[in-house]
Amino acid sequence: MPPKTVSWHNFERVELRVGTVDAVPPFPEARKPAYIIDVDFGPEIGCKQTSAQVTDNDSRHDRIGRQVLGVVNFPTKQIGRIRSEFLLTGFYRPDGSVILSVPDKDVPNGAKLGETSCSSRNSLTVPQIKYFFERTRLGSKSHATEPF
Repeated sequence: MPPKTVSWHNFERVELRVGTVDAVPPFPEARKPAYIIDVDFGPEIGCKQTSAQVTDNDSRHDRIGRQVLGVVNFPTKQIGRIRSEFLLTGFYRPDGSVILSVPDKDVPNGAKLGETSCSSRNSLTVPQIKYFFERTRLGSKSHATEPF
């Protein structure tokens, strides 16, 4: 089944930010194996906590000091004794384990995920992507050949 279409307006509202894992205390009372993960998202957002079922690929100690990508503007959610304040992002493997989404180089805590796209010629800026999105949404067939 193809993915559902999301409007540009809705995509812009999602705050995907990078942060550094400060602590990973155990969460033995979780129904499925999980860690509590404390992440510093920088001075604007601060430190937030969540619970995540990411125990298969790394020990909790291996995660400390690593940068991760999280959605920081979802409503909080109670998970057992933990108040989840952000959504930790990752990719599912065929075996069901999760590989965390991480930047390939260090970036400042709190940095927002950039909205870029690649074409055969270059990368697009946010205004160019908006233009492309609006043209595509309106049904223009000429957008693929128009220079930016």
